[in-house]
Amino acid sequence: GTGAQTVGASAVFTAYTSLTISNTTGGAVSANTNFGVTGTFTVNAGAVFSPAAAVQINSAAPAGTISGSGTVRVTRVVNTTDFSLQYRFTTYTLTSLTVEYVGTIAQQVDGNATITSYGHLKINNLPNTATLAAATTVNGSLTVTSGSTLSTGATATLGVEGNLKVDGVLNGAAGNITLSGAAMTIDGIGSIATSSTGNLTIS
Repeated sequence: GTGAQTVGASAVFTAYTSLTISNTTGGAVSANTNFGVTGTFTVNAGAVFSPAAAVQINSAAPAGTISGSGTVRVTRVVNTTDFSLQYRFTTYTLTSLTVEYVGTIAQQVDGNATITSYGHLKINNLPNTATLAAATTVNGSLTVTSGSTLSTGATATLGVEGNLKVDGVLNGAAGNITLSGAAMTIDGIGSIATSSTGNLTIS
């Protein structure tokens, strides 16, 4: 579509076999009700999917695969692995996908046995803090927007292998931050900080 679009579900129709978001001109595609995807949920380059905070995909049980090279927004704000609880899939193919945290209060950034790394990660939940749930690697770019904060928390480690742009705050707290991209750029007008027990490594 070329205008605003919403993914729908009803009492009769609750699940898609496969679903592709490819609207790049009508703004973010939204969803106001839970729905399922049993096959592959794909967000194409330039497209953005932004569900309401209460919406879950595959709310009954994890199923299917999430993939693509566009952006999926994490709006859920229960502050317990918000991404994987809002997007409940069996397989996460995040290599080229941007996961953007945009909650209105504090959020928790997934890092678990299912989601160990992100393709691209964007923290855009100003003026709040997103905190790593566990050790996390960003294989592509990491962006922290103005007014937003990404914290490693007490013990988590953060590895970034692509470009880093910090216009807000990247807070190592008591965890460790490693920047290891072979040709990475570090940009932005924000700040990067660690505590006396944390480490910042650029290699």
